[in-house]
Amino acid sequence: MSFPKTTLCLLDSLKQHLLFYPRYHSQCIGSLFLSSFMETRRKSQDLLHKALSSGQDSGEQDLSDLAKTIEEAIYEQQNCQVDSAYKEIIRSHILNLKDSRNPLKHQVLSGEVDPVEFAAMTATEMATADRRRSNEELRRSSLQASMGYTADNRPKHRDLEGEES
Repeated sequence: MSFPKTTLCLLDSLKQHLLFYPRYHSQCIGSLFLSSFMETRRKSQDLLHKALSSGQDSGEQDLSDLAKTIEEAIYEQQNCQVDSAYKEIIRSHILNLKDSRNPLKHQVLSGEVDPVEFAAMTATEMATADRRRSNEELRRSSLQASMGYTADNRPKHRDLEGEES
C-alpha cells in the first residue's frame, strides 16, 4: 500500500515530535500535536482561499482546490514542517495575493503562473516591479549610509576628534 507524500510527511513530523517529547504519553501528545498541526494547515488553506476569492467570481470549488494545491506545495517545500518559517511564507503569499496593485493573483487564477511555481516564489519574485525598484533603492541608500557616504556619493571625512566635516 502506498500513501500520498503529504501523509508520509505528516507521519514523519509526528514521529519527530514524539521523539522530542519521549517522557509524555505518546497518544496524548500525538493527538494534541496532530490537532494543532492540522488546524494550522487548514487555516492556511482558508486564508489562501479568501485571498484568491476576494473580488473574483470564479468557482468556489476551483479556488478551494487551488488554495489547497498552493498550501500543500509550500508545506512540502518546508520539509513537511509547520513552523514559523512555514507561517511566514504563507503570510507572504497571502499579502502578495491581496495586493491590488500586484497582477500576481490574476496570473495565478488565469493559469499563467502554476500554483506550485507560485508556492516556490520568494517575496522578491512576487513583488511588483515598482516594489522591487523601491526595495533596491532603499537597500542602496542603507548600504551607502552604513559605509559613510554623503548624499553626493562622496565618503565622509572625519578629523582626528571624530567629528564629521
